[in-house]
Amino acid sequence: MTVFLIHVRDPQFYALPSRTRARNGKIRVMGFPPIGIMSLSAVLKRAGHECVMFDQANPETPDGVIIEEIQRQQPALVGLSFLSTTSYPYAKILARQIRAANSKVKLAFVAGTANSSFLTCWSDWMIRQRWRA
Repeated sequence: MTVFLIHVRDPQFYALPSRTRARNGKIRVMGFPPIGIMSLSAVLKRAGHECVMFDQANPETPDGVIIEEIQRQQPALVGLSFLSTTSYPYAKILARQIRAANSKVKLAFVAGTANSSFLTCWSDWMIRQRWRA
């Protein structure tokens, strides 16, 4: 099964320190890596699934690029994750666009935020992260 995992970013939570690229050609981004979807991807790959990850801190992966890839690759499941409650509006917009582009794809939110209960109306599944010290 092909699974897309998307980390939705609030533009306030990352920065592009310069318009230049690193020596390897990649865009430089100051922010936290999407460790949640990276971990989930590893588990899914170990179970035999194909995973494609998108981190919206990369300016080359706006909603339109992700929607095009969903239409092209037809994943069975799209998981949306975000770090902050301020990213909720962006996640909701992307969820609506995904539903409009492919009504058959299953949509899941990977959430550990205060807004996780509000997301159930937008998704087929909810994966809640609970952290304990």
